[in-house]
This record gives sequence, C-alpha cells and structure tokens, in this order.
Amino acid sequence: MKKAAAEDTKPQRETTKGDLVYVQAEVVLEFLQRLLAANGVPDGDAAVIAGCLVSADLRGVDTHGAARLPDDLDRVRRGLVNVRPQSR
Repeated sequence: MKKAAAEDTKPQRETTKGDLVYVQAEVVLEFLQRLLAANGVPDGDAAVIAGCLVSADLRGVDTHGAARLPDDLDRVRRGLVNVRPQSR
C-alpha cells in the first residue's frame, strides 16, 4: 500500500534499526523535560537535567543518559530527592 503524499513530506522523528528505535534529540529533550516537570521538578531545573541526560546519550555515554530517568524519578516520587532545595 502506497503512503499518502502528505506522509512522505513529514520530517522523520524516529527510525528503527533492528530492536532499537532512534529518536531525534529535540524530541527526547522535550519528553524528558515534561516528565521531570510532571514529577515536581521546577521547569528551569528540568531543562538543565534533561539537557545533561540527552547530551550524555549523544556522546555515547548511555549509562548517564535518558536511561537513568526511571530510577531518578522513582527516587523523587519516594521523597529521596528534594526537587526544591533551599540553597544559600
């Protein structure tokens, strides 16, 4: 079945190779920011954290990239991380 012409002109946001799905960094960045903000992290901090995670992934340091977020958010939800510290 042939794709509609409109579908052919859409920018590709993800590709699949074997079992892996590759997504544009900008899409991942926005997704991570939204997840962090939804869990109480202030918007500015969420942007910095998401940027660091995506940057690590782009450098090939997957152990310190977006894959960390589920564990980090679990710690936030359990109250082990203060997302609004009063630094002086």
